[in-house]
Amino acid sequence: MKISFIDSDNDSRRLILLFPGWSCGRELYDDFCFKGWDVAVVEDYADFHLDTSPLEGYSTVYLFAWSLGVFMAEISGIAPKVTGAFALNGTLSPADDSLGIPRDIYVKTAENLTPRNLQKFRRRMAGDSTTYRETFDRDFSEEESEGLKGILLNILDAQDSISLASLPWSKVFISENDAIFPFINMMRHWERMAESLNCEIIPLQEGHYVPLERIVRYCIPQIEKVSRRFSRAASTYDSRAVAQRELAAMLRRHLCEGGVRPEGKILEVGPGTGIFTREIIEAFRPSEIDFVDISDMRPDPQGIPSEFHQRDAEEWIVECRKRYDAILSSSTVQWFVNLPLFIKNCADHLNEGGILGFSTFLPGNLDELTALRPSPIHYHTSEEIREWMEPWFEEISFEPRTITLHFDSARELFSHLRETGVGGSAPEGKLPLSALRNLTTLTFRCGCFAGRVRDKG
Repeated sequence: MKISFIDSDNDSRRLILLFPGWSCGRELYDDFCFKGWDVAVVEDYADFHLDTSPLEGYSTVYLFAWSLGVFMAEISGIAPKVTGAFALNGTLSPADDSLGIPRDIYVKTAENLTPRNLQKFRRRMAGDSTTYRETFDRDFSEEESEGLKGILLNILDAQDSISLASLPWSKVFISENDAIFPFINMMRHWERMAESLNCEIIPLQEGHYVPLERIVRYCIPQIEKVSRRFSRAASTYDSRAVAQRELAAMLRRHLCEGGVRPEGKILEVGPGTGIFTREIIEAFRPSEIDFVDISDMRPDPQGIPSEFHQRDAEEWIVECRKRYDAILSSSTVQWFVNLPLFIKNCADHLNEGGILGFSTFLPGNLDELTALRPSPIHYHTSEEIREWMEPWFEEISFEPRTITLHFDSARELFSHLRETGVGGSAPEGKLPLSALRNLTTLTFRCGCFAGRVRDKG
């Protein structure tokens, strides 16, 4: 295996790494780019060894694997480099009667592989004639088909001898009309693994081939769109953001009990319109308060010396040269692509005895919407977050909360989403009207965390 870059920027420290299906390569993704991220494809499955040195220098690597690429990603040894992993129409048991492709079908596909049979396979993989003609139709030589046959047989041998489940699979997409991996087998496989992995299973009403570019956009929030959405909702946010307001007040109480020092220097991450800013100022009267936010909404510091930075907080904090007595955030960090690294970076920017405190949303948040359309956010469990805090913080505390909002109609619910900037998580218009009419409840599952930075001596 080898890593081939499609789009790269010398300044980027984030990488999207694609593992395509068997018989496919970078030709499927040559035009793919994603703002703020480099993009690379892993090719040549004939060699199971993968040189991961090209990944040095990336702080965040999101891995997307399709079909047999799911298994190849697992055996590549790349897990220590990966921040998040996302699977599409594949399993970790690729040749298995109940968990993958039925073994007899897999073996016969390999043993009877010819250039003609390979074209037939790729037609089934494509799902329709247009996709086949535009994406998969090409001639293979006898030598190429023999090489691909060898890969299938090598994978069969490796499946029985290699320990798996090392990658942090967090979202798995499986197609109900898949003609390669039976849907029921994929569902059975991932349901067995879902609890231990905190893995979300998302059914798709499609065939085996789904463009990985679309899956990437399901899984990585696009910062510019998030910023625009919240900026448009600025005039209505404070009056309509009931759950966020309750969570801000809860975080204030949690931090007062946790020992945030009055009159210290505070950094607020993601202040937005200032709902939590007002709680901070009233409770702690900081001597200085700085802000970092992707949106240029600039909360009122009420005369307290301050600086405002319109940046991606995860990137900005790496470059920050200041230290604070507290770094605080309410209803923001669920958007972050590498929360463990952000927590570590916060510890580096806290004075002795400093506090990190934040509220965030947890698994099960807005399940009413997720059931209709995948959310780009992967909600981390409280156990995961505590585990990421423990190397850098002590006296860690956690307080959970469930907030349920009821609406008179679906129309009122969707107005609420637009007026609080959460419209991007709403179902698509093509969904059945009957499903939308019954949507009159939103359930927010959330919690507050706080910890005191460990002695750096």
